[in-house]
Amino acid sequence: MKTNQLLLAALAGALTLFAWEAISNTALPWHARTMRSFTDSNVVVQSIRANAPRNGVYVDPRGVIAVVSFAPDMASRDPCWVCCWVGSCC
Repeated sequence: MKTNQLLLAALAGALTLFAWEAISNTALPWHARTMRSFTDSNVVVQSIRANAPRNGVYVDPRGVIAVVSFAPDMASRDPCWVCCWVGSCC
């Protein structure tokens, strides 16, 4: 196989994978069944702020992985459609 053909095939594969992931994660409702909202998000935010002093990725050996990215003013960063996706519409 020539180098040009290999590069073209790799590029086509990458674009196909990107398109599938974009459609799968935005247009298809597959992930809606596994997305849940907290019963009391204020308590959860206070607990995370107390135990994760800076933004970053936190790991616990019991299988918890948390990505923390709070805004300095603690304002919501989520657009309204994300809230509606987990069942708490704006």
